[in-house]
Amino acid sequence: MGDTAAYTKHLIKSYGFTPKKSLGQVFIISEGHILRMVDAISPHEEDFIVEIGPGLGALTRHLAAASEVLGFEIDERLCDILHAEIKNLTVLHRDFLEVDLGLFIEAYLRGVQRPVKICGNLAFNIAAEVLVRTAITDTLYTHAHFLVQREVGAKVSCKPGEGDYGRISARVQTFCSIDRLFDVPAGAFYPTPKVDSAFLRLKHRKDHIIMHEDIPGYGGFVRAAFSQKRKSLFNNLRKSMSLTEKAEQEALLEEISKVGGNRLTRPEEVQPDDLARLYLLLKWRVLPQDENYH
Repeated sequence: MGDTAAYTKHLIKSYGFTPKKSLGQVFIISEGHILRMVDAISPHEEDFIVEIGPGLGALTRHLAAASEVLGFEIDERLCDILHAEIKNLTVLHRDFLEVDLGLFIEAYLRGVQRPVKICGNLAFNIAAEVLVRTAITDTLYTHAHFLVQREVGAKVSCKPGEGDYGRISARVQTFCSIDRLFDVPAGAFYPTPKVDSAFLRLKHRKDHIIMHEDIPGYGGFVRAAFSQKRKSLFNNLRKSMSLTEKAEQEALLEEISKVGGNRLTRPEEVQPDDLARLYLLLKWRVLPQDENYH
């Protein structure tokens, strides 16, 4: 494939392209890290790969050489470059966050069963939402791989009791197992960002207990559970559910005790599966809906 740094500089010069800070555009140019990413994604001829934000195609050209690749690219300038430079690639000038991934893939493949893989080098301002949307999709993808800023990687992959565990960690880990495969230094990108990145692998959990119709409610529940740092799970839920009567509060404590918690338990200490169990115990009450992550 040749040297990625030289390839990227050639494209930028040839097409007069200038990265947009507003879109968080940074492009990976380290050939060694790209090859490690390709090895992890493991593209095969029968695969259907969805890439979010293919950019200048540094990763895409490796994937498209082995598999059918469809890219969602929000920058029309990059769509034109990708169309011209990479064969066996379908590029859609669309915002991935405006697409129902499950319905889209079902319509695109027209019922044909193929291994689906998802990947992308994600801009910081959309990374968390892309991770959640990928986690909750009905699409039974083989795996998903994302390159994200290290801060996001730490938040989404850490376990209960660790400093970065929070709402995003719980949402994603309810539906997926997640592994932080390796870190990528800032110098591996152009333009050079101020922070390092992490390469993550997500695998859909077949044993999760939150059904499709409960996803909005569960999202609102997790948001409420983590609404105030250093507050207990009980106090956060009591406030969000407007429980003013003592009997109501005692009933809430009883349900929390069923998942191993008590009045002082903080949400940061609760396993994602226990949060899911608690939601199912409480969902008959009026809970807030998460309108951002349907």
